[in-house]
Amino acid sequence: MEIGSPMASLYLLGNPDHYTSHTFKIFWWKSYVSKVKEYWEDSEMDDDNMMDDVILSRYKEDYIGTSTVDDYVLRPHELEHISLYQWIKCCSKVKFSQTQ
Repeated sequence: MEIGSPMASLYLLGNPDHYTSHTFKIFWWKSYVSKVKEYWEDSEMDDDNMMDDVILSRYKEDYIGTSTVDDYVLRPHELEHISLYQWIKCCSKVKFSQTQ
């Protein structure tokens, strides 16, 4: 596969290959749909719908599993009025340092 000289120079200089005036967040909607289907469907769920990405974190001696769906579903009472769209648009995870 050949690459053009403009593309090669962008790559070597570390410049992006496209520019945009907006930044976008990645939203994996399928995991949210699967969570909602759990409450509406009485039938047996197949293995594809049961898959959910979970991040394992270690806190002292314990391991904690977290997911973006759980972050929204288990959000604090003060944030219950926020829609899923607003949650994804405005909220972000912040990891505390060891001193915090």
